[in-house]
Amino acid sequence: MSDGYVIAEDPAEPVCDIPAMGIEHVVHRLPALRKMTEIIDDAVSIKKPHIPVVLVICGIGGQGKTQIALSYCRSVGLTRYRGIFWVDASSERSTVQGFEKIAVNLSRAKKILGAQHLTHEKVKQELELWKEQWLLVFDNYDDTSSFDIKQFIPQGKSKH
Repeated sequence: MSDGYVIAEDPAEPVCDIPAMGIEHVVHRLPALRKMTEIIDDAVSIKKPHIPVVLVICGIGGQGKTQIALSYCRSVGLTRYRGIFWVDASSERSTVQGFEKIAVNLSRAKKILGAQHLTHEKVKQELELWKEQWLLVFDNYDDTSSFDIKQFIPQGKSKH
């Protein structure tokens, strides 16, 4: 036990927190989705365990970047990842709020007891310790000059 929280040695249940946005009116971009999966798979196979796999989907607004990421999360989902976390990164404040939501979800899943009181730094540190793979999506990080997203990217061996 440290700082009022305990890491669950054997996580009780998977955590999936992705938006409930419908994607039925979106043109399916199966080639993009396949390429994304291929890039992640290739990167995982050659990366050192302590280096995160980072994939950036970029383009002008309204081109379907969020929908591609959502499709990936839904298609691969909890068969591959023990945790999937979606963070609105449109501002530093919304990113911090996203990590606060992750803390609540981890606490509910009994992955970390008392996690609802963790700061974004502590949540990041806890994810770094996970043995299972997890996925962290930063959506809407459009203004890269407003804050440095790197401060929110956990390091460790089981993430994307």
